[in-house]
Amino acid sequence: MQRVTEKFSHSLAMGEIWEDTFPLRSKNGEYRWFLSRAIPIKDEKGKVLRWFGTNTDITEQIQTEEELRQLTRQQQATLAQLDSLLQNAPVGFAFFDMEHRYVRINDFLAEINGIPTQEHPGKIIEEVLPEIAKIIVPIFDEVAKTRRPILNVEVMGETPKAPGVIRYWLTSFYPVMNESNQEVALIGTIVMEITDRKKLEQQKDEFIGVASHELKTPLTSLKAYAQILERRFQQSGDMRSFVLLQKMDVQLNKLTSLVEELLDVTKIENGQLRLNYSSFDANTFINDVVEETQRVTTRHHIVQELAPSVTLQADRDRIGQVLTNLLTNAIKYSPRPIPSL
Repeated sequence: MQRVTEKFSHSLAMGEIWEDTFPLRSKNGEYRWFLSRAIPIKDEKGKVLRWFGTNTDITEQIQTEEELRQLTRQQQATLAQLDSLLQNAPVGFAFFDMEHRYVRINDFLAEINGIPTQEHPGKIIEEVLPEIAKIIVPIFDEVAKTRRPILNVEVMGETPKAPGVIRYWLTSFYPVMNESNQEVALIGTIVMEITDRKKLEQQKDEFIGVASHELKTPLTSLKAYAQILERRFQQSGDMRSFVLLQKMDVQLNKLTSLVEELLDVTKIENGQLRLNYSSFDANTFINDVVEETQRVTTRHHIVQELAPSVTLQADRDRIGQVLTNLLTNAIKYSPRPIPSL
């Protein structure tokens, strides 16, 4: 209050308008802020005849101004954090207006494009990336129309940084609404390069293809020898050996099928997996799988408790793989039976 008193005394002595804000404590001990003004009323010679003053409670205004300052500081801090994220994250960020012009882009994405960051704003994407623009401009327009994000779109193409080199990106697009939240003001884009990942996937597919081919060759030879032995045992009357070789031939067929399944992951990813449907009796099918599985274990005895049979319409080989896996896992992880005394 000493400052206020000194300022008021000076205004009184000089006959000048006085104005100041200061807190005053009420009877209940609460401090409130007031804006005080004093205007001198003077005669023709400039002598102060009297003073006219007002005292206005501005506590709410002071509180609102302080809240606004705090909010501004928080917004500035948030913007600084976002700006740091945009510039330092190993992910591409860009914002486009409704005419497909770059508004802002971070250094990471500018490096991918092969054009300096400062040269992007104002340019349309068709000018910077003409081939890729054909893919993503319709996505821009769809996001602007529906006001909904479109996520995880794989994009491939070349950029000015590496002409003739095909690269791959995983991109997402989302709407940035205007202040009234009524219209789309900008289209935001997030870009992650996945070129290395795509190369690894291609190498994996090539390896599976080669491995499948290399395994099929000896299996084909084994199957041919087994069929020759089958005929010889049948002709010689050795039916026990003939039956065993028949079962061996069945297992070779399954092994061949399993080799072909090495390609299934790739087929599934590409939507090319084919199922060979057929009709078969459920209990007969279960009996066949149990018999085949029982032959590979002497530690456990598989007990069947079957309900009345039904006819299944399914891929018999794939269902057989599922049941075989269940049984072999049960054998593998079940305790060794206690021998009877």
